[in-house]
Amino acid sequence: MRKSSFLVILLMLSISISNSQDNRSENSQNSGFFLNVNGGISLPLGQLSSGTTYIAFDPYINHSYVHVDWGLGWNAGGEVGYVFNNNIGTRVCFSYSKFPAKDITLQSIALTGATGGSLSIFALGGDFMIGNFKKNSKIVRYGFLGPRAFFKSAEDATYLGHKIKMFHSETEGGLSMGAGMNFNAAKRLGFSVESELNLGFGNHVVTQTLVLKAGVIFNF
Repeated sequence: MRKSSFLVILLMLSISISNSQDNRSENSQNSGFFLNVNGGISLPLGQLSSGTTYIAFDPYINHSYVHVDWGLGWNAGGEVGYVFNNNIGTRVCFSYSKFPAKDITLQSIALTGATGGSLSIFALGGDFMIGNFKKNSKIVRYGFLGPRAFFKSAEDATYLGHKIKMFHSETEGGLSMGAGMNFNAAKRLGFSVESELNLGFGNHVVTQTLVLKAGVIFNF
């Protein structure tokens, strides 16, 4: 986790230095609002890929703990932001990720054939952005870092006709960091690709997800 954070910070610093050098020969400053609508895949990492969920397993066991391996999920979301100049921007972010239950183990017994069960994470926060936001740039490169609130909940699974009720709902605070590129197709329209590492610190597990997404960006 420390290594990933260091690499993102190093990338943001290198982009900032490169852009500062480019701007010496250009006085025109860019500013304005933008909207990005995107979607992609979400990969569970660390403890989230093999977490612990509190359940009630009726009628055999009243209360117990299970281990759940969450599978590859999907993500949808967007950002509304403002570019202050050629190098600095900020944005408000929201996203929704959903992961299917891949493997469920109850007291070291694999519940083979269990169906359903999923983990949902809604994220809300804001980012500070450093990048190359010049008006004449066809490709905009940027890095970002910002706080997040993660709202997590798990849906029930079924095993041999019996419902596994997952009592797993909590709110976490954390961070999001990453890098991306925008490809400007027209004056007010472009396309984006982005990688985002999310770190949430809750009561039970550390939420770690890597989101790879693509989107459409509108400039105003």
